[in-house]
Amino acid sequence: MNKIAPMVLLFGLVFGSAPALAVATGHDNHFARGTLLFNAKDFNNAYDELFKAFVQDPGNPDINFHLGRAAFETGNYEMALMAFERVLMADPEAIRIKLEMGRTFARLGNRAHARRYFNEVLATNPPLMVRQNINAFLQTLTAQEKKHFFNGFLALGCDWDDNVRVAPASDIINTALGDIRLTGDSASPQEDFILNATAVLKHTFRFRDKGLSWRSTGTAFHGAYKDETDLNTLFLGISTGPNLTLGRFSAGIHGLFNHLDLDDSRYQRSVGGEAVAGFVATPSLLVNARCRYEKKTFFKDSERDAKTGSIELMAAFISGATWYNASMAMEIENAEDDTYTYDRYKGKFSVEHRFSYGISVFANYEFQQTWYEDPYEMFNQKRDDTIHYLGGGIRKELWDSPGKNARLFIQLSYRYTNANSSLDLYEYEKNVAYSLLGYEF
Repeated sequence: MNKIAPMVLLFGLVFGSAPALAVATGHDNHFARGTLLFNAKDFNNAYDELFKAFVQDPGNPDINFHLGRAAFETGNYEMALMAFERVLMADPEAIRIKLEMGRTFARLGNRAHARRYFNEVLATNPPLMVRQNINAFLQTLTAQEKKHFFNGFLALGCDWDDNVRVAPASDIINTALGDIRLTGDSASPQEDFILNATAVLKHTFRFRDKGLSWRSTGTAFHGAYKDETDLNTLFLGISTGPNLTLGRFSAGIHGLFNHLDLDDSRYQRSVGGEAVAGFVATPSLLVNARCRYEKKTFFKDSERDAKTGSIELMAAFISGATWYNASMAMEIENAEDDTYTYDRYKGKFSVEHRFSYGISVFANYEFQQTWYEDPYEMFNQKRDDTIHYLGGGIRKELWDSPGKNARLFIQLSYRYTNANSSLDLYEYEKNVAYSLLGYEF
């Protein structure tokens, strides 16, 4: 409704600030003080003074008009309607009052009555600028009545990975039985090209109650390797649940389902739920939190079946054309075999700067520390991993729709991974180059 204020100001300039009717002499003091306080935006005290004037002369249209305006500004919309209706009784064709009635009904969520009064004003053939603003307001009402919203993301990509099997830095591994030389495809880094396709579809159903909605997200990803075809991947994910938005605060509870195929056979499935919350601290700062629980099933290794809980805090800050994002997370996984049970901490920071001509440059850094609970029998010691990720890239918009609700872009990026571990088998390096053609709508 904040978009309405400039329209109403314009209406006031065109039609006059109030009905041109005299005020009874006995009420001059309260009325004069009330209008002065209203113009000073001291709406609560203005309402008190104008109400005193109204008590002395309840049928005065001028007093009722200003009382209705003060009531509106203090959020007392029902009182505002009653005051405006008393003015219409004296002047059924008062255009300015009908505009105020429409605005007030809109605040009360009665869009049908709001449309009625705005259409009555349009029928009087008001000035062009007023007609344009009323039509824009009616379009806003139509958008507010809309219940179903769809948006999403489609992408095609081609990546190059110089260590697709995450081979260790050395093929000589120190174990409890002595040094062992690895053999096979995972003994040394293997490079490959990966063709991939991603689709994300989001749907929001908005209920009649203000701020309440039901949001669902479906995700599909397929990665096809040129040579190492046994690594071909298919991922399907769904999240759905209610969301509530109250002013600058939002919260939601979602059910989760994920399924992963590897080499055309079932690999992992998880079900669970999450609670999310967001707060717009300032126009430039957004803070989010997420708490998630999942039950994981590994179809070919039941010892890895696990229950996983995580909590994450995120913040996004905008300064001019530069976006900053930071997050911290803690994850605990309790597996059937405690060799795979772990505690994990993660951190991430990214920055993106948007230049002219639809060009953006970005960089990011991630850190992950993991401690496993039980020693690995082969090594007779616990596994502790520290992983660093460093990346960056460039994005170029190729096209966007007139309303900027959709855009086509190309993105090139790079990511370097350095993994250190207490076990030689899990120490590795990886370089990945990504190319992507994406469409957002």
